[in-house]
Amino acid sequence: MVYKLDYIDINKIPSQVLDLLPHAENMYLLKEQKDWDSCGLASLQATLMLQFGRVVGQEELDEIKTRITGRGVKEEGGIGARGIKMLLKEQENSGNVPPLYVIHTNTGNVSQLEMLTREGYIPTINRPWKHEDNSSKENHYELVMGFNRDYAFCFNPACEQEQHFHRIRCSRMYEFWGCEGRSWYIAAVPSAKVGKLLPELRLRGYRKK
Repeated sequence: MVYKLDYIDINKIPSQVLDLLPHAENMYLLKEQKDWDSCGLASLQATLMLQFGRVVGQEELDEIKTRITGRGVKEEGGIGARGIKMLLKEQENSGNVPPLYVIHTNTGNVSQLEMLTREGYIPTINRPWKHEDNSSKENHYELVMGFNRDYAFCFNPACEQEQHFHRIRCSRMYEFWGCEGRSWYIAAVPSAKVGKLLPELRLRGYRKK
């Protein structure tokens, strides 16, 4: 099924969502970005900015991509889940983020995403490419920033429009997200807080970093 995404301006994201983002002030920096070539790398950058307050510039992103993938800045291709986890570990080792427990699962559900965002954590989902058409068979990374009663609010780094933000009805979120029977996400949780969270998430088949 093809989805025409409901793009919204940053000012249309409700305070109920923004108030739970640890560094919502960096939303305006994300709004100005237009030249990403890797949705995984862009999602990682957004996580660092919104969850940890770590502002990563384009030059640093380019260096990261080359180091992780061996490809030049202009070459196509992303960093993938392995690259995302490697870079989170690098940020941890450099002292830019606290010690982390990285949740990576193929069997997630919308309730888990809601629980994570309520606690101020920002999951990266991997979904089918249902952007404006279904011409590509590739999957796509984007962030789930939060929920209100009716909608999930997401950040799509591949969007060519300025806002990058869209919303999807909660009742359709799982349908939008699921890919080949999988519901995949990564979320970085401080190790000091994960002990209470994991039992509440009731994960099946999760992978620790």
